Amino acid sequence: MQDAEQLQWAEDKWQQIIGKVSLTSRRIGDSFPYISIDGQYYNEEPDWWTNGFWPGLLWLIYRENGDERLRNLADSVERQLDAPLHQYETLHHDVGFMWSLTSVAQYKLLGNPDSRRRALTAASHLMGRYNAKGHFIRAWNQPERVGWAIIDCLMNLGLLYWASEVTGDPRYRHLAMEHS
Repeated sequence: MQDAEQLQWAEDKWQQIIGKVSLTSRRIGDSFPYISIDGQYYNEEPDWWTNGFWPGLLWLIYRENGDERLRNLADSVERQLDAPLHQYETLHHDVGFMWSLTSVAQYKLLGNPDSRRRALTAASHLMGRYNAKGHFIRAWNQPERVGWAIIDCLMNLGLLYWASEVTGDPRYRHLAMEHS
């Protein structure tokens, strides 16, 4: 494929994605879709680890085409994530998946101070999972998994690097580097 053909192919695929997400968003709305079985989406509770993926996709499309309906859905999902953010006990190592794709995205796109505050709160919670003796961020909350770290712990470190960048506080970055 030549460069022009590749660009056209990519643009065609992007337009198909936008069309599918626009259509699907009318069914999903501002919920927390996890899986689809026979075309029916099943939702999870707000503290579920994948709950940033749907609004993250909405923010990506909004960034490119300015679709206000998708922006409003993404914003609503982010606000619903306030419940687990303030219920501390239900949080886990995947706060980066949840708030990087929602709050950090909205803050970068629109400068929303509430989104910044949410993302920094999530980053602080993630820092609170750090095991200083073992130099790692623990994965889950169950007592039998206290010493566990998994690849997702590493994949959530972007939230800490972002927090260090926007606050000028090197502790977030240092902790991310320690874990790595």
